[in-house]
Amino acid sequence: MVLYKLDKKVVNELREEAADHIDPVLKKFNLTWEDVFRQDRSPLPLAARQEMYARIRAYLKWSYPKIGKLFNRDHATILISVRKYKQLRQKPK
Repeated sequence: MVLYKLDKKVVNELREEAADHIDPVLKKFNLTWEDVFRQDRSPLPLAARQEMYARIRAYLKWSYPKIGKLFNRDHATILISVRKYKQLRQKPK
C-alpha cells in the first residue's frame, strides 16, 4: 500500500536529517535501511521501526505525518508505534 508518492530526493533529505537517530538503531538491530523501509511486520524490523519513530519524535520533534512520510507510513501508524514503544520501555522486567 503506497501512502505517499515518494520523491526519493525528499526521502533522502529527511533520512539525512534523521541519520543520527536512524543509523544507531540500524546497527543495534543489524538491519539495513531497505529492511526497515519494507512493508514487513516481522518482529525485528518492526521493533527497529518503533524505536526509530520514537527517537525521531523525541529528539527531533518531528510531527507524526513528517515521520510517516520518511517511512511511507500513515501518521496513525507512527502515533500507535510510538505509544507502544513507550509502553514497552516502561514495563518492569
